[in-house]
Amino acid sequence: MIETATVNPAVAGPAPRVRRAVRLARLARSFVLVVLVAFGATLLVDLRIALTLLILGAFMAAVIGLRTPVAGLLGLGLLCTLDAMATPLLLTGGLWRWNTLNYWLLAVTVLFSPLLLRHRDARVGALVALLCWLAIGLAWSPDVAGGVQHILGAVAMFGMLVYFLRANRFRGAWYWLAVVNGVTGLAASLAFLRQQSALPYLNENIWSHAPVVGVLSVVLAFAASSLSRGRQLLLAGLAAADAGMVFLSGSRGNLAIVLVALFAIALMTPSLGQNLTVLVASLLLGIGVISQFPALEERTVGRLEIMLNTHESARRRTSGRFDLALGGWYIFQAHPMGAGTGSFPQRWSELGVRRGISSFKRGVPMSAHAGWVKTLAENGIPGILLLVTFVSSFAIAGWRARGWHARVLGFTVSAVIAVGLLSTEFQSKSLWFLAAGATVLLATARPDQRRPRPRKVRRRTRSRHGDAA
Repeated sequence: MIETATVNPAVAGPAPRVRRAVRLARLARSFVLVVLVAFGATLLVDLRIALTLLILGAFMAAVIGLRTPVAGLLGLGLLCTLDAMATPLLLTGGLWRWNTLNYWLLAVTVLFSPLLLRHRDARVGALVALLCWLAIGLAWSPDVAGGVQHILGAVAMFGMLVYFLRANRFRGAWYWLAVVNGVTGLAASLAFLRQQSALPYLNENIWSHAPVVGVLSVVLAFAASSLSRGRQLLLAGLAAADAGMVFLSGSRGNLAIVLVALFAIALMTPSLGQNLTVLVASLLLGIGVISQFPALEERTVGRLEIMLNTHESARRRTSGRFDLALGGWYIFQAHPMGAGTGSFPQRWSELGVRRGISSFKRGVPMSAHAGWVKTLAENGIPGILLLVTFVSSFAIAGWRARGWHARVLGFTVSAVIAVGLLSTEFQSKSLWFLAAGATVLLATARPDQRRPRPRKVRRRTRSRHGDAA
């Protein structure tokens, strides 16, 4: 007689989830190993070779991700982290090469449009409304190609959203995404700084987005779920190291972004003791990384001192950004409904002598270098109102979720995007990566994620009759 064993569902139930978590951990460790080997090889080979191999591998993972969501999410993370360096160093010719990642994410958006249509979300609706108005603005733009590229930068968020939605159900996905992106941002930055003198000039405001993605990925991981103390320390350490790279770049706009992100990480740490542990460990690691590059540290401190020096001209304190912003205001005054999507460079070159604007790049087509200024000048009152609606929608969603992590995440995303658009336009993948991830987390926020409070000690009291209450 053959006996049949009975299986306890309570014991057997979690097994598939555990197996998926183990496979995800192995896959993520493989990604980390490949990244470390590739950038470690830059001790002997050109950085562009390592970047090429990693970009090709990340695209393969993104394609495989159409069937295997976690591989796709990790591939997307690599692409978004490396995009800041790969685009100016590798993809230097032709419309298709410049926009390879944008076109892929556009294809993913079309392919998974039913999934996006089922995901009804206020943030997605606000972005769609903004993009529709930007598309209308192409009708009177003198530079339609530039306007299309500007729109494609924002459309990329929908493709990212597909990857986040499909991988969200996998336990540990957010943690391992932060590990891969944090390591990649740090390793890429170190490799770049080592070979910087031998490479073509790369603006610090561009390449520093690589470690920025690493820091923002840690914010998403902290907001997604409760982490063990060991994982908190690891992610906080990676965030601090990546923040150190941003500091060394001298990019003041990106430094403001990571400061907001680090503050959010501290707020989402469960208790005061863990807060102090994470804070001290992160500060020590960040200081240790920065101290290895004294020349870059001195350069960054000098730039910050100039920015804070009220005796310097506005042009020098902001590296010309004040002139561009004032020029955008003059363009808006002449075109209250917008000068046309993509028109800022030409409109700037036509401004001529204006009150308050110095001779900075006078008559030369210049980008706005600020999403707020560009939107105001090119898309007028409707455009700026729609952009404000989109940016503030994250804070509103976090407040309505009534969970501590959701509230911190919502306000952090709104603050990061608001600060980021002061120094960058829509082409930066870091801001859209954060927005896509936060959109998924806020839609699935649990109301029990509240800020931990000290335990109340129950005291024995006596009634007026002397009985113990």
